[in-house]
Amino acid sequence: MLPTWPGLLKAYKGKGFLPVSTTGTAGIRSRLALLVMACVLPAALMALVLVSHLYGRERERFVVDSMATARAMVQAIDRELASVRMAAEVLSTSPYLQSGDMAGFYSQAKSVVLRQIGSNVVLSDAAGQQLVNTLTALGEPLPHHGNSAQLERVFATGQPVLSDVYLGAVLQRPLMSIDVPVFRDRKVVYDLSIGVQVDRFAKLLNDQHLPPNWLAVVFDGKGTIAARTRDTGRFVGKMAGPELLKRMREVAEGSLEMTSLEGTRMVAVFSRSAESNWTVALGIPAKELNGELGQSIWWFVIGAAILTLASLGIAWVIGGRLSRPKPELG
Repeated sequence: MLPTWPGLLKAYKGKGFLPVSTTGTAGIRSRLALLVMACVLPAALMALVLVSHLYGRERERFVVDSMATARAMVQAIDRELASVRMAAEVLSTSPYLQSGDMAGFYSQAKSVVLRQIGSNVVLSDAAGQQLVNTLTALGEPLPHHGNSAQLERVFATGQPVLSDVYLGAVLQRPLMSIDVPVFRDRKVVYDLSIGVQVDRFAKLLNDQHLPPNWLAVVFDGKGTIAARTRDTGRFVGKMAGPELLKRMREVAEGSLEMTSLEGTRMVAVFSRSAESNWTVALGIPAKELNGELGQSIWWFVIGAAILTLASLGIAWVIGGRLSRPKPELG
């Protein structure tokens, strides 16, 4: 007599080839649940890796676009500085300076300031003594040049010099200047300087209409803050944060995650001008960038959990139906 199927199954169970609970409802349901997990989890993990990869690509593109914005802003600053330098060079050839007519030069210099090319025009001798300053009336006592090292370079090289941010001798406010030599008989006889208040650069930054939670900063060649879209009065004249300053000295363009002077964690991108050596940096709150990834992952986890629970529910129902006794034929 041939053994029946229930008899074979019982024999295999007794030898340990099959778990005892295989034919029970719990056994079938547990096997189906494992099957569901084996199908869902690898797919979920692959999808999670894909989400992270796509976010990384998107973040990289965002940084590249922000870098292009910083580059365009530093080019706008270069154009402003170039216009000031051109005006200074034209003014340095004034016939009033060649004839020593300081009253005539003073009037001409005032017309340059009225055209809003700069905040003031200063004429200094080799000792640094100011002879003319459009911020004061002609003939009034004047201080020495506010940036003696820059004046010395003009007389030593006979070349225009772009300053970093310094405290103006008359205004007693942070400003920068472009100094050019005034020649007479091929000798440098005067230093002509056009000062630019740093508020002018702040206006350039604000004209870009960046998102309100972003930060834009202009740095001079030494890394001193010249303008800022937030807390200008508090931070202008101070050095960049150590993390950003170190990175700016290493490369002309780059990005890094850093802590701002206010203590906010930010992703900073910056671009330095090869012409003026000034830098524009943009700061985007790290929470804004990283939050998008966290949000995407959480939505994915919630979706995967719902899918898994739904699949397990279906497996539970199917397992229950499979475990029901079948009516015998005949």
